Amino acid sequence: MRRESKKERDIYQYCSLLFKYRPRTEAEIRQRCKEKGFDDETIEKAVNELYTLKMLDDLRFSKMYIEDGLKLKIKGLFRLERELFELGVPQEKIRQAIAEVDEEEINEVLKRDYQKNCRNNPEKWQRRMYRRGFQAKQIFEVMKVFKDNNFD
Repeated sequence: MRRESKKERDIYQYCSLLFKYRPRTEAEIRQRCKEKGFDDETIEKAVNELYTLKMLDDLRFSKMYIEDGLKLKIKGLFRLERELFELGVPQEKIRQAIAEVDEEEINEVLKRDYQKNCRNNPEKWQRRMYRRGFQAKQIFEVMKVFKDNNFD
């Protein structure tokens, strides 16, 4: 059995500290470790070990990020996709995670938000949802449901 060097122990402790606050992407771990002064070889070993331990998984991270962003922060897929890209998640992993999002789930989120925040000003709500990254089609469908059923 191979003994860990002090550098390896230090990087694992540092990564554990980072994960203590929230899940991270591979790109974030690499960047933060580089900023902390760890060499490329040590970072590569640590990243491989984190994958082995299932602490690092960009696809799982993307799925969680999208679910939380959609349900808790009421953000649309367009905005969430851009945020994930900025966090360094590969485009392929982002596409995979987005493909698993159910259209009905998005509609439910929009309906709940409309009921809670519309307050007789659908245009203002509509602009807010655009800014949050929802598609026009999704926004109009929800507005139509409420208008047709006189839920306002």
